[in-house]
Amino acid sequence: MSEGLLIELQKLGYLPKAKFVLLNLGENYLFALLTKATGFELRNLRKNRPPGYEWKGLPVSSGQLLRDRKKISIQ
Repeated sequence: MSEGLLIELQKLGYLPKAKFVLLNLGENYLFALLTKATGFELRNLRKNRPPGYEWKGLPVSSGQLLRDRKKISIQ
């Protein structure tokens, strides 16, 4: 998340916003929506990796998941 995005969100009155808690959305969904609403682009910071990949953590390497033909679901 860029500093420019945070400044724009604050300027537009989106931050801080206590009512967002009532939406029952995860922060990544909320910030994705806010990012698009302010005209910013969603981009991955690491090539060929989904956002949040390392943050969430996986029990084995991504290569092992591919070799084992495992599926990843979002809950």
